[in-house]
Amino acid sequence: IILLLLICSLSVTAQTSSAKWKMMEAQGDTLLNQQDFQGAIKIYNNVIELTKLKDTESKGVLYKRAICFYSVGEFQKALDDLQIFIPEYPGFPRAKLLRAFVNRELGNTQAQLDDINELLLLNPTSQDLLKFKASIFLETEKYKEAKTALLDLQKVVNDEEIETQLGFIYSNLNEPDSAFAHFDSALSINGGYAPAYIYISSLCL
Repeated sequence: IILLLLICSLSVTAQTSSAKWKMMEAQGDTLLNQQDFQGAIKIYNNVIELTKLKDTESKGVLYKRAICFYSVGEFQKALDDLQIFIPEYPGFPRAKLLRAFVNRELGNTQAQLDDINELLLLNPTSQDLLKFKASIFLETEKYKEAKTALLDLQKVVNDEEIETQLGFIYSNLNEPDSAFAHFDSALSINGGYAPAYIYISSLCL
């Protein structure tokens, strides 16, 4: 997750400013890429104190600090930064993806879905986003919604994990025949997939 979010972390702000804080920001970026998150937070704090976030460009540092906060488990602080950053950079989808991960840690299901659904409007066939959406429903035991999400995902790709998840869902929906069929399909795709064996054995019992 962190590597995914870091890919664009250095391109958030423009490269035109020669202000002192830009040099400090670059130091923070170096620490961020070295995964010294606490050190990067200190530098970004200094940048924020110096700039007072008076313009859109300086607010770009909030995304990077949010990555750091997320990485060290300070999820509410990460969310606070993103709530300021995202309105300033509405065309930067990775910030919404990060906010979805943060809200997962904070247990806010609806907020996760809101961001994932917005991202799916931009990329409706994204396997990662469709899997994320299905996982939200699975974690909250909303099995009918999870089934719909996984069936949408199957239109794009299919594998043993998806088939096993569908089997698990049908088991919880009291449809054992459908569950068995999906577990069997998972094993036909990958005969060594252990979770499918575990679930199909439990179903048979």
